[in-house]
Amino acid sequence: GQPNSHRHSAHVWDSGSPGDYERVSNRLHRPGFVPANSLRGAALDSRGTLAVTGILRTTANYGDAGCVMSFGSPGWTNILDLGPVQAGTRDEVNDRFMDVATDSQDNVVVAGIRSGAYPTDGYHVAALLRKYSPTGSLLWEKLQSSGAWSSAYGVCLDASDNIYVAGAVFANWSAEEGQWAIWKYDSAGALLAGFSLTPKEPALRT
Repeated sequence: GQPNSHRHSAHVWDSGSPGDYERVSNRLHRPGFVPANSLRGAALDSRGTLAVTGILRTTANYGDAGCVMSFGSPGWTNILDLGPVQAGTRDEVNDRFMDVATDSQDNVVVAGIRSGAYPTDGYHVAALLRKYSPTGSLLWEKLQSSGAWSSAYGVCLDASDNIYVAGAVFANWSAEEGQWAIWKYDSAGALLAGFSLTPKEPALRT
């Protein structure tokens, strides 16, 4: 397949070895986290290196942490966990990495959810996009917020390394709930386009 194409874990693991499964399990069930964890996305780069995203449930009962892992040589792991809620700082507790893709330079692109505090940050949760180098250095982070809850669930790239993110936005209780959202970024993280729409089930079925 193409090095910047999105892969789901069911396809990636078909060619994996038992040792690969053990490495994932050992990293997810690390000390300080309970086993209520899950992998959400997987991608291969041009070298055949596997990167996966997942969610770690913390034992302190203050929500989820986002995790991205690369199984290169050497491998690397990055965890986003903003910690427990504190008065006046955050009113959400879940940081989640939902999907992953790779670009033509073997950088790792992660989409997910970042917790925040309203109104201090201007959002409860924001749609998160991160790019890591092949060795795990964070290159940049971008957030999209509707003023309340925004989430990123899927990510893919085109042949020019432009990044497409699919998710949802919810501005306020008087607005339409559950709006679909799509954002397009260039390889440097500049927002090129974005729109949202309210799906209507009867129209979608016709």
